[in-house]
Amino acid sequence: MTSSYEQGRPVNSNNKISKDLQEPNPSAIIELFQVDLISGVHYVPPATIDTSYFFHNGTSNNNFGSIKWTKGDTSNTVVDYVALPVKVEGFKFGRGQLPRPTLTFSNALTTFTNILGAVNSAQPGSSRTPATNMSNASHLSILINNDLTGAKVTRKRTLEKFLPTSNYSTVPSYNAFDSSYPEFPQEIYFIDRKSEENREVVQFELAANFDLAGVKAPRRLVTRDQFPSAGIFKG
Repeated sequence: MTSSYEQGRPVNSNNKISKDLQEPNPSAIIELFQVDLISGVHYVPPATIDTSYFFHNGTSNNNFGSIKWTKGDTSNTVVDYVALPVKVEGFKFGRGQLPRPTLTFSNALTTFTNILGAVNSAQPGSSRTPATNMSNASHLSILINNDLTGAKVTRKRTLEKFLPTSNYSTVPSYNAFDSSYPEFPQEIYFIDRKSEENREVVQFELAANFDLAGVKAPRRLVTRDQFPSAGIFKG
């Protein structure tokens, strides 16, 4: 799991979260999601579709249609996280097992069907494919109907008291906006597959980010603490 420290945040960001959680009446937790497309997998630069999407779970705070929060770059660029009901399961770590979370988004407004349609519309040699040179586009076949497989999903959580004052028409007395944008440690996963899509929901299964140099999902490092017989087989 990649922490917010690696996203250019001050070291004391999580200390502020921890301190508030120890208070008798801690602030409400705001849950946010960022979905990033991968260049060369979902689009070919220069992209003609949005390459990042921002959501909050739609129930974090009933006062907001969208939530303004940083997208996590070094300049702390603030973006709108659109309200969209999300059901999250399986983020808890188990002994000896990496999480295999599922994200279920409401599709009542066809939000994700539209995103999937944009990503899946790439065709080799087609003008709809965002490429600079279509003279030899056979390599773009990997873009067809990928259903966002491989897209990066970042789960972010903060406390309502730390939200920017621009979220309010009248700033509440408990607001303690901090320009360091304190967060819980971020959790980064990749979409393994789309498991369901209908008029009501779109569901994705996620795979963990192994964060190992030269190793990408779905590969994983096999070690003896998890597989005692590793390396001792004899032919």
